[in-house]
Amino acid sequence: MKFTMLFLLFWVACPCSSWAIDFDQLRSDFNQANGFVLMKDETDILVSFDGNFRPSKGAILTVIKAGEIITHPKTGETVGRLEGIASFLQVKAVKDGYSVTTKMSGTGSVERGDLIRSFESVPTIFTSEEKHGEISQAIRRHLDFLDWDISEKKTPLLTFKCELNRLRALDLSGVELFSYPLDEDSSAFILPVDNSVNAKPKTQINNNAATQNMPSAVAPQKKNIENLPVFNSEIRFVSVGDLNGDGLSEIITGTTRDVIVGQIVDGIYAEKARWAIPPRLSLLGLGVFDTDKDGADEICLTLANEYRLTSQVMKLADSELIAIVKNIPWFFHVVSFPHEGEILLAQRGGGREFYEGRPFRVLRKEGQLSAGDTVALPDHVDLYGFTAVAYDDNRETGYLYLDDSDYLRFKTEAGDTVWESSRKYGGSEVPFTLEPVSADDLPAISFIKPQISINQRGVIIVPENDGSRIAQRYRKFKNSRLSAFSWDGNSLQPVWQTADFGGHLADFDFADSDNDGKEDIVVGVKFQRKGLFSKPKSNLFVLE
Repeated sequence: MKFTMLFLLFWVACPCSSWAIDFDQLRSDFNQANGFVLMKDETDILVSFDGNFRPSKGAILTVIKAGEIITHPKTGETVGRLEGIASFLQVKAVKDGYSVTTKMSGTGSVERGDLIRSFESVPTIFTSEEKHGEISQAIRRHLDFLDWDISEKKTPLLTFKCELNRLRALDLSGVELFSYPLDEDSSAFILPVDNSVNAKPKTQINNNAATQNMPSAVAPQKKNIENLPVFNSEIRFVSVGDLNGDGLSEIITGTTRDVIVGQIVDGIYAEKARWAIPPRLSLLGLGVFDTDKDGADEICLTLANEYRLTSQVMKLADSELIAIVKNIPWFFHVVSFPHEGEILLAQRGGGREFYEGRPFRVLRKEGQLSAGDTVALPDHVDLYGFTAVAYDDNRETGYLYLDDSDYLRFKTEAGDTVWESSRKYGGSEVPFTLEPVSADDLPAISFIKPQISINQRGVIIVPENDGSRIAQRYRKFKNSRLSAFSWDGNSLQPVWQTADFGGHLADFDFADSDNDGKEDIVVGVKFQRKGLFSKPKSNLFVLE
């Protein structure tokens, strides 16, 4: 099979002219990789990276330390462990199998076995912001793992500046690490950075239907809805369904504390029911599905009691949410498949395994749930964070999914990867902790991947959160947006992108959520987390 790689130059606007920057090279230079400290002496620190990764000379490495152990206030059991940035190192020589570094900044000690990650949360500034604002925005978007929000108390360790038709990346001492030509082209086609997909197509799939029916490129805007709630808790999930079979939609919001049912009629939101999540339980998933085929949706909650799943199904009865099925050791997820529509999938897990066996269809008979036929997803496609896409004139089904590093990938039903993104999407702050093998081990943590959805017009909607993903155990996202794409037979093509929300986009769903007869998108955004001196805050938005 012949593979065709398209190397795309992405264009950004500068005052009075157009500039081309090779963002593929930029991301390659600032590639993130994990490693660990091998040993140290009085002046040097030797590090090694996973796989065959070789850092460039001058690369800045982040040392990530395991901190205070978190214990349950009542049982005394270990819940987890805080992690944070201890210091920054800089590579001064690259050898076979290891690199020689020196400490660059930070007050924390560096010890043998400490985790490292290249360029993670490095304090960074861009000079000449006013003159080259579009370039700055593009770099911030593509290198969102850098710490761009630095205060006067932080010393920038990395500086980007534009001069003499070049973009330069400088270290703390002003030494140039990387340099990129700013090629002026008066006839350049200017593509807005917000809509660039930044993709690496690997081969071609015939999909004539997609190219003949390209959806509209108009981005949805926030709609004015009265009394939309502000929650004093952290939103995790939001879904839309008809819970009483009357033809009107309800909005179901899942937070760290409650499951809330609300409804919008004539542009006004009103709460209809609320269920307080017991303190011992953690909400890992929420979806709506008509399990008993009576015309009214039920709420399928994935819940965990420490390391064990104890999920349940609830229905709305007047103004009360009632559990009709309890203590199910399954993950639930509602997914739409071509030619079939939405189905309810589940998968066993918990304890010392994230997932056990294959996902399966959920059946309900005589009020009880049972496992139906298994669903053969390609390798590395998890229960969460994927959508099924029809291609090859609707004869085949492919899978667009988020991998464990939050890159988008497209796989055929046979398991061949035919496309992958070059930048990260998704971004979850919903952790699930596994039972440690022994008392001396830290519990493993996995984050429940956010959903990817496709509507009836074939528009694929993907959440995109900017922020930190330190060593797969710590997540903190500060800005977000929704991006919409279509599959053109080769790769994802941008359709529209919302304005930034300014917080962590926890979840979304599209339906007629405000009951005006038009499809819209309801979005849950977390603006503030619970801290020692701060209260959580989350909002709902409706986009149309």
